[in-house]
Amino acid sequence: MQVAKRRYWPRGMPSTDIVGQVEALRGSHFTMKKTTDDGNTIFACAYRDLKVKAFISSCGTTSLVGYKNIVEPNGSVTGIKRPQIVSEYEEHKELCRHSE
Repeated sequence: MQVAKRRYWPRGMPSTDIVGQVEALRGSHFTMKKTTDDGNTIFACAYRDLKVKAFISSCGTTSLVGYKNIVEPNGSVTGIKRPQIVSEYEEHKELCRHSE
């Protein structure tokens, strides 16, 4: 699975639900999975560091390198460095609990 960042919180995955499922211990985590109406799968992952943090990913068509090239509307290409958390998620995703 490859990770593509989303800019919005998906419908049917209330943020309070996923945050409430994370245990009080530092390092605990919880993952939710949803299949959208168009057949795409979206994952929401919450984990506790000093406070609960969450991110959303989908099975997109990104490459698993440390950067992504984006074509701007004017035709220029901008390179964006992939955040470290996404690389760590890819490395450790099999440790996440999935609920359906």
